[in-house]
Amino acid sequence: MKQRVVGDFKREKARQAAQQRAAELLKAARVAGSLEAAAAEENLVIEKTDWFSRERFDPKLLLRPNDRDEVFSLSEAHRFPEAPLAVDGGFVVCELLEARPPSEEVFAKEREATRRRLMAQKQAQLWQAWLEDRRAKANVEILQEL
Repeated sequence: MKQRVVGDFKREKARQAAQQRAAELLKAARVAGSLEAAAAEENLVIEKTDWFSRERFDPKLLLRPNDRDEVFSLSEAHRFPEAPLAVDGGFVVCELLEARPPSEEVFAKEREATRRRLMAQKQAQLWQAWLEDRRAKANVEILQEL
């Protein structure tokens, strides 16, 4: 049992270190203005994906659905995500290089699904804002178990 606990502890510390390192790289990329420049300063190799869309997502990224939503919310004014994106076994630091608008045919076909997705995102944002407001006005203690 001791070996299992020690192994779990080491994996968790390694995950935390990887997340911190990815966050540092993301911050450096914002300061440098590009991920490529920040990676070059750290002697890191970056990998660029092919162009992808919601219908044809890049299979190498292995992003969770919430992270996919964050990737597709990036814009020319906001080229980097808020935090590194979690993938199976690690973290991804990314930058939007180019955005292409959907074709009219695809847009017409996906209009209702897009409307529902945007409505769900707005509802989630409203819920989070309400929760944060309630927490700010209340005396809440959050107890975390080990």
